[in-house]
Amino acid sequence: MASPTTPPRRTISPVWDYMVTNAGRMSCRAANCTWRDVVRNATRAKDHLLRCVWALELFPEMPTRLRSAPNRQSPSSSPGHDLVLPSLSPEILARWRSQFARVQLRAGLNFSRFDTAEWRSLFLLVSGGRFDGPGGRRTVGGPRLTESTDESDKEVCAYLGGCHSLSASTDGASTESGEGVYNVVLYTPVPLLVATFRLGSEPATAENLFGHLQASLNGPLTANVATDSAEDLARGATPMSLFKSRRLLALVTDSPSNMVALRTQAVARGTFLFAFGCAAHAANLVAQDAARVPQIALALRAALLVTVFFTRSTRARALLKAVRAGLEVGGGRRVGSLRAYSRTRWAGEGATIASVGANLPALRHTLLENTHSAVLFEVPGPVADAIRSPTISESMDACTPFLALLARLVAVLEADAAPLSSYAGVFGCLRAALANHFVPLAVGSRQQLQASLGRRFTAFSDPLVVLAWWVDPFWAPVRSRLACLLWGDQSLEALRDAAVAFLCGADAAARSSLLADLAGFAAVEQALALTAPANDLHPSAWWRLWGGRFETLQPVALRLLAIPPSAAGGERIFKALKGIMTTRRNRLAMQRTDMQTRLVFNSQALGRPDLLRAYRRPLAEQELRRLLEGETGTGAPPGLAAAAVGGVSEEPEEEGGSSGDDAASDDSLEEDPSDGATVDRLLGTAGIDAAVDFLLA
Repeated sequence: MASPTTPPRRTISPVWDYMVTNAGRMSCRAANCTWRDVVRNATRAKDHLLRCVWALELFPEMPTRLRSAPNRQSPSSSPGHDLVLPSLSPEILARWRSQFARVQLRAGLNFSRFDTAEWRSLFLLVSGGRFDGPGGRRTVGGPRLTESTDESDKEVCAYLGGCHSLSASTDGASTESGEGVYNVVLYTPVPLLVATFRLGSEPATAENLFGHLQASLNGPLTANVATDSAEDLARGATPMSLFKSRRLLALVTDSPSNMVALRTQAVARGTFLFAFGCAAHAANLVAQDAARVPQIALALRAALLVTVFFTRSTRARALLKAVRAGLEVGGGRRVGSLRAYSRTRWAGEGATIASVGANLPALRHTLLENTHSAVLFEVPGPVADAIRSPTISESMDACTPFLALLARLVAVLEADAAPLSSYAGVFGCLRAALANHFVPLAVGSRQQLQASLGRRFTAFSDPLVVLAWWVDPFWAPVRSRLACLLWGDQSLEALRDAAVAFLCGADAAARSSLLADLAGFAAVEQALALTAPANDLHPSAWWRLWGGRFETLQPVALRLLAIPPSAAGGERIFKALKGIMTTRRNRLAMQRTDMQTRLVFNSQALGRPDLLRAYRRPLAEQELRRLLEGETGTGAPPGLAAAAVGGVSEEPEEEGGSSGDDAASDDSLEEDPSDGATVDRLLGTAGIDAAVDFLLA
């Protein structure tokens, strides 16, 4: 007789180690969990435990135990199937979760992005049942965020400790929740966010801003950097002697009156050695001034009439697209679509005018096609006149080259790797080029543009900015050409001498040595063998390679040229902030918002290649320099006195950032959504002229 089969021994599921059972009911052991008094069932208990954030935090080894337990219904436990993958130790599992959360947070994703049953099941599937994701939103937005931010802050602190040239900027904007937030950024020249602060109910005075700025600069991220020069200056140290140490040198801001007062106060109290206004913002204001020049204003208004109508009329836009495609098939050159216009970024006006000018043949053909259509759409009279007028067409052709070059130069000044010397080089060369170039523009128009360039540079700049231009070998071919220009009542040479006097103070020996080095450099840079590589090197790299013979000038030139001329890198932080605090996350705690913004921005910045090593002179600067090589003269259009061009206006500076608005994207020329809604409303009520007037306001 066969012996009876021995029944398999029943194993007790480890799930009950994490459950409290009582008379056929069960509850989760986690104190904060509300999953209680449920009918006892092992499968149901296991499903809950693998999803319970509180239980996962309380029992880190629990997922490994539950997933490695045998399951008689699983095919992997039947003959002919492999066993489950080896379980992970609690240390490795914690490391997996930490690394995943770090990547999630650096990408700017919200804390609960992977806290769903679908994502957890996917993670379990691809990991062989060993990993279910980074954890719940409280875990990711709590200890994981703190851990990732601390790690990133240590990297930033160490990175700053190895940099010798540092400048700072501060700028403000409003978040989706309506709060005003200010950032404090250090440039190495890579922009790094070191602090954010909020004024709350305090007024945004220069005194309050300075207090918060100073407190932010004394934070843990700047522990390896000298953030205040007041004590050294009080002991009698000259600014030039401080250039050899690792410290903050300059402050750059935009131009509201409180920011201008902040710059003055920061230098007067010795926190910074010098300060200047954002070069990109100054150039953007030149573009705004250009819109008031009658010849350009005519072209801009006509371009806006056309753009507003054809981007909002569905039938007109469709017909224009079809006509443009037909002209291209017929052998015509390909042209782009109409470009939208942002009134907060005036440098984009050139792109709008150029796009309308390139589309004029297609636009005229569109009007003709519409007249032969069975169902006409109404074209406003001002739009039709703007398309047909030869005067407007000539104005567009005349102003497009200058405005297009100006827009390219604004982009040059906004680059993180741009040297400080580009500030004076761009403004000086562009002003001098208006004398004998861009001749389709009337003499009066060029005169107004030159006056604007002189006024903006004089109001925003600093003598040390001019000294940076003077020691950049790239500008050697045009140095004598720009020497005759007056900025206010001073030439570039006089501003250079003022910078030398500031650096040396009462130290006559240092002054003589620095002037001797400047004279020696002027002789050396004329040698073609040394100036030729200047197009392929950042000027600070040039000084590191070939400036050793000028012992006094070299440390000053190295550090000055590594300072970016604008605060555009810091303004890009607001783009990261808008990606984190969205309209759906507008109740996120301020501390968590600041931590993730700093993590996202600094992680991306530290991951970039060496900016100075990869730098090459932009083509726009090379083209601008070639316009002036070999020229002589006063730098004014024929028949115009040089003094008339160099005059300084007493106009107050406009408010806004280097893009004209803190919330504007630095690389975007698209219409602001709020402006678009206003334009749509005006189109439906007051007409197209009122909509264009709003955009030009």
